[in-house]
Amino acid sequence: MEAASIALLQLLEAAQRFESKADMSKPEECVNAIGLRKGGMTISLWIEKNSSDVCIKSNNTDLNFCWRYLKQNNPDPKCKKWFPCGAKKYRIVGCKPESISLRTKKGKAHFPLLIHLHEIQSAYEAEIDTIVIDENVLDTRSSADFVLQQLAGVKCKNLTIRGTSTVTDPFKNDVVEKLLEKITVQECLYVQIPITLESEVEGLNKIPHVRMDVRYQYSDIASNSGFNSMFLLETANSVFINHLLMFLAIGTACNITTLRITIKKFVYRNTDQLLRRLTHFNKRGNQDFHDLFMRQQLLLMANDGLDIRRSDGVLITVFVNGELNAEGKTFTIYHAYPWDGELSERMPAVLEAQEENYKKYERLITEENNLEEKQRKRSERLDKRVDEELSRRDMMGPRDTLELKRNLNLEAIEKAKIEVKKQNLERKLENGRFLSSVMCGAAKRKEFGFLSGWPKQQ
Repeated sequence: MEAASIALLQLLEAAQRFESKADMSKPEECVNAIGLRKGGMTISLWIEKNSSDVCIKSNNTDLNFCWRYLKQNNPDPKCKKWFPCGAKKYRIVGCKPESISLRTKKGKAHFPLLIHLHEIQSAYEAEIDTIVIDENVLDTRSSADFVLQQLAGVKCKNLTIRGTSTVTDPFKNDVVEKLLEKITVQECLYVQIPITLESEVEGLNKIPHVRMDVRYQYSDIASNSGFNSMFLLETANSVFINHLLMFLAIGTACNITTLRITIKKFVYRNTDQLLRRLTHFNKRGNQDFHDLFMRQQLLLMANDGLDIRRSDGVLITVFVNGELNAEGKTFTIYHAYPWDGELSERMPAVLEAQEENYKKYERLITEENNLEEKQRKRSERLDKRVDEELSRRDMMGPRDTLELKRNLNLEAIEKAKIEVKKQNLERKLENGRFLSSVMCGAAKRKEFGFLSGWPKQQ
């Protein structure tokens, strides 16, 4: 641990060298160095047990940051693959004019990555953009406690807890809950492993965008929901959804805008009915919502949506996605607040953002395709070297095998990073499409009427 604690301290010293060298260099270089300090930097962390990395990016795109960083901070000017940090080395895995990516060596790599995180932030005036934590870091108590200790009080824009588990683990469940309480997430939270939260988690409902695979009670979903939250449930029935909708319809929550509940297996009987306790305000002679059975109610919400008006003037619109006969259903619940103004007035800005997000998404798809093409070409080159009677490992020397492992690991992490970015953009695109659906169905919902907890005047 002592050797590990020295790692990354070099980055702190590098900042000091960067400033001192700038003072003695040419005027232009001095201006650039000061610009780097004032322009600030962003750090993105990929925290995994065996291969963690940090991407340091200059916010000032006019600076050739990567070249200057290597030239002024690397003790060995000839070194192009490794960046020495005290007793350890970072492997340089990405070099762009505006950023550099450094990766730690194999074996508890998150220890040297995190040990001086706060000092790096202070030295470079850096903010943390994205933190991705792989679930294998949460496998042991010592590893999990170290991550909790180092990330306590940290602020970041995006946090992803990545994993492939399909069942809840009590220990990981506890660690994730503590992480959510210790880290301030300013924009987006995505938890890919299933967890059970039996009460309100402090600060969770203040995160603008949340996506979690949870085992929840309906009241816990409402209390932990923020501006735009999505919760994935393994199974739920009509009673659960009815209680959730009633909880929202008669409540006073003002922090929820869009709440999505995706249920892999939605259980109901056709004779079930939703929202029986609410009154349907409609034109005389129109069909009453309570005359419909469950399948008809779901069909209505799938086509045009259903309006529920709260006593404080908030309009809640409920949509259902999913084939009528399919097991899976997604209930999307949109809250329109009187003080937000009409959605029609905000739609031009929404559509403009939607167009920009489509362009970003297309660039990500191109980046993903290029990575897959790179993997394919490397595989073809390897296949040519392999004799039919010998295994690939037998044909390759130790250095070739090591290089192959590094490349595979690098590509796996790059692919996962692209996936995280794609998921974030897909969320934004999905929200834009949903708001368009809300607009399109407004006239038919107005004709059908709305539900409310108000008593109907005779």
